[in-house]
Amino acid sequence: MRSDLHVHTKASGMFNLPGLKHLCQECYNEPLEVYDLLKRRGMSAITVTDHDSIEGSEALRSFSDFFLSEEVSVRMPSGTEAHLGVYNLTERDHLEIKRRANDFVSLLMYLTERKLFFSVNHVFSGLTGRREADDFAWFESYVPAYEARNGQMWRKSNECAAQLAARLDKIAVAGSDATSFSPVCEQARAAWQESMEVTADLQQTSSASLAHFSRTCPGRRCFPRLPCWCLSSPRDTG
Repeated sequence: MRSDLHVHTKASGMFNLPGLKHLCQECYNEPLEVYDLLKRRGMSAITVTDHDSIEGSEALRSFSDFFLSEEVSVRMPSGTEAHLGVYNLTERDHLEIKRRANDFVSLLMYLTERKLFFSVNHVFSGLTGRREADDFAWFESYVPAYEARNGQMWRKSNECAAQLAARLDKIAVAGSDATSFSPVCEQARAAWQESMEVTADLQQTSSASLAHFSRTCPGRRCFPRLPCWCLSSPRDTG
């Protein structure tokens, strides 16, 4: 099974960076166009991870191979911000996650109670601001998965994330983090070859751990072999 576990649609809203958040959106892609493109690129399980939103998923819920996810902006106990990918959730989960997003401990309690699979994304990126040592301690203790490959991050950032995930025995996930069609389309052919080796290594690590999540989520639509498939960008292939 292959899936891009980090991809956006126009529902992600405005680009939340200083100087840009009033000028342009995070993404301009229509959800159905993203779905069709991912299917053409060989993805067998489809999700979108818009920022703090599931609006882009409305048009996709009728597809049997689609599962609901989002990228959540959370406030850490240190006061910094982090992005968590939360997968295979429900609309009720989304509302509760939104309510708890500024209280990381409360959010952790909810995700654990609901047995939702989640990851910390681009852990070494400056996109969310500074990162305190205390943040890494929280991630190590309570976050089950690290994004070990992100198509928009520099290679060194991905390498450090993958090494940290391996050292901490965390589940490694990957995604394109594509916000426009060009990173997905233009790099898909090269990424298909390059990512296969990375995917194989990450898949071996993730399968058993994700199977555990499936066993402990009775009655939920879980994907015990959520793959670590990644479509790369020029930054990661250079």
